[in-house]
Amino acid sequence: KNKAEQLNATATELLSKGRNEEALDTYRHAMHCAREDMMRVKRMIKRIQEHEQRSRDDNIKNKEVETLRQKLNSNLLAIASTIADILNNIGVVYEMDGDYDAAISSCLGALDVYKNTCNRHENTNDPDVDRTSKNIKQKI
Repeated sequence: KNKAEQLNATATELLSKGRNEEALDTYRHAMHCAREDMMRVKRMIKRIQEHEQRSRDDNIKNKEVETLRQKLNSNLLAIASTIADILNNIGVVYEMDGDYDAAISSCLGALDVYKNTCNRHENTNDPDVDRTSKNIKQKI
């Protein structure tokens, strides 16, 4: 697990012990780490795209570059899924604290990331997306 995933797990453990404020702080730290990871991967993808353009200009095909690009895109989706999971978990903390508007907003943000970044949708037997959708419906 990367740092964001580890922090997400730690925060979930804190939440299960009723330590909501500590959990929320840890989720926020996890979100910060995940966003840094996302930016790092995006920069690497941009460099690869620039390399691919130069290679295309030179009529060079490089399978290693393509493999790396695919791996980075996969990493990007994994990070986005982590971000969505963290947003959902933050929504749970807000709900437990009685801040229903913030809870719904956070869960809607999670659903948006799942749908628009990860291409993961409701009613497709995706437990993460279905859990987030259920959380939203329970809060409305």
